[in-house]
Amino acid sequence: MPDRSSFPERSSVEPDAMSAIAAEAQSMVMEAAQPVEPGETVKAQMNRAARNLRYVRGDWRIKAAWYLEAGCWGAATFRDLQERYAVWRERQEAKTNARTADAVAALRVLRSAYAAVDPDMFGPEMDALEQVIRDASGDQAALGARRGAGTLSEADEG
Repeated sequence: MPDRSSFPERSSVEPDAMSAIAAEAQSMVMEAAQPVEPGETVKAQMNRAARNLRYVRGDWRIKAAWYLEAGCWGAATFRDLQERYAVWRERQEAKTNARTADAVAALRVLRSAYAAVDPDMFGPEMDALEQVIRDASGDQAALGARRGAGTLSEADEG
C-alpha cells in the first residue's frame, strides 16, 4: 500500500463553497469580457477581461476564473479580483451615465427643433420626446438614489 503522507490534506472549505467561489469569479471575468463579437476567440475574450480588470494580458487569474478553477484561491487573491471588478463596474456605470446624458441632450435639441418649426404639426412627436427625456432622466435619478441607499441588486441593474 502506498504511503499517502506526502499527499496534501484536503481543504477544510466545503466543496460547495469552493464551487460558489469559482462560479462567482467566472461570472465577474466573463462579464468583464463583454461585449463578445461573433466569431471572437475565447483567448481574445480573456484578454479583454484582463485589460478591463487591469491585469496583464494572459494573467493566470483570468484563465483560472474563466475555467472555474478559482475555488482554491486564497482570500487575498479573490478579494483583489472583487475589488478590480467593482472598479470596472463603476467605470462602466460612469460611461453609461455620460452616454445617457448625451442622448438626453440630443433629444432636447431635437424637441426644440420640432418646436421651432411647427409645434402644432409636431405635437405628438414633441410629447413622445418629452416622455422619453423624462423616463431617461428619471431612470438615472432613481438608479442613483437606490444605489446610494444600498437597495440596488444586480437584477435591478441588468
